[in-house]
Amino acid sequence: MFLDHTRQCRARFTIVGKHAGVLTIRDIGPWSTHPTVTNDAEHVVQSLVASGDLADGERLLYVDSEGRLDEIVIYGRQFAGFKPGPSATAAGEPPVV
Repeated sequence: MFLDHTRQCRARFTIVGKHAGVLTIRDIGPWSTHPTVTNDAEHVVQSLVASGDLADGERLLYVDSEGRLDEIVIYGRQFAGFKPGPSATAAGEPPVV
């Protein structure tokens, strides 16, 4: 499903799915005219919270511009940093999706 969140943030992304308290998005660019989700994470989180797509206590995973699955850390409904995606910790490096 494609939801255009560009009105509230500069990065372009689509919601891939939502399951068991985890929202997953994919960075869709084009990166020649839009920043990546990684570079615009604060605005991405603000947009998802404002739209109601990201609820309190949910985790936010994203497929970045290089195809890696990572996590945007959220604290108090705001961007708080990054950490490796769920299988990156076990494998030592992020999976390519």
